[in-house]
Amino acid sequence: VTASPSYDETLIGDLKRVDKLFRCSDLKRQADASFGQGDLTSAAKLYTDALTIEPTFVSAISNRAACHLALGDMKQAVKDCTDALALLEVDPAALSAGAHGQGQSVYEGAHMLKQDKEQRFLGNTHGANFGEKP
Repeated sequence: VTASPSYDETLIGDLKRVDKLFRCSDLKRQADASFGQGDLTSAAKLYTDALTIEPTFVSAISNRAACHLALGDMKQAVKDCTDALALLEVDPAALSAGAHGQGQSVYEGAHMLKQDKEQRFLGNTHGANFGEKP
């Protein structure tokens, strides 16, 4: 079986993306551990390191916001929260106004939106569920 050059390039691109996500996940895991130990400054730096690799890593943005909040840097905490909501395409006004639609909680609405965005990111247009709500 011979692979076409375009297939090889696609595979290489996919491998590079997986490598980036793996490195981000590892940095986030380290940051989570620092946060759990109360080392908020180190945690914020590690979340920032992950975001240097992948600026759209929403959980790193939101966790860094928690660090900033705990450190008393409200301006940066609000910026990170706003950035995370923008990436998720969530309207903060709708959340605060309680406009969740069809009786869904804020969490349920955001979770379903997250699922939809993950599916679109992964190229799945069939609406399969990639994870369960905790």
